[in-house]
Amino acid sequence: MFNFIKKLIHRKRKFNIEPLLHSNAERLFEEWSSGFGISMPLSDQQFLLKDIAGNYAIKGNNPKSTGGGYFGTLSLKPNGSLVKAYWEIGHTRQPQYGMGFVRNNLIALDFYYSEEGTRYYGQVIYRIDGDRLIGFWRENHVGEIAVEEATLKNRLV
Repeated sequence: MFNFIKKLIHRKRKFNIEPLLHSNAERLFEEWSSGFGISMPLSDQQFLLKDIAGNYAIKGNNPKSTGGGYFGTLSLKPNGSLVKAYWEIGHTRQPQYGMGFVRNNLIALDFYYSEEGTRYYGQVIYRIDGDRLIGFWRENHVGEIAVEEATLKNRLV
């Protein structure tokens, strides 16, 4: 009986892509970027998972309500037909985990992280611009949009 309960507690949960983000990535990216007064045209250029797989240096700004800038790293890896993301943020290298997809020149990811025993969720949409990713993100509990840029450090083979 104890082993059964232990298995239930330690069972891994499947990470699902938020249907709203998946079906509306292009529209959300246009809305989020225009909120910053930035015009970022989308393209029909098709990127494959292997085109974006790599390690990136990131810098960004938190939403106005939480303030401040941050830096860190981002790793993007193919995971079947999806892309798996792993961030380490700031001096503490806070881990964040994501899963999403590539559509044309956009990468749309759902992410989560834990802090003081609470799990937080959000979404980020990056536009692929050569070796740079320009992204806009939000956390579900905050709702404000923030901006992030990632620069490729090295490609994964």
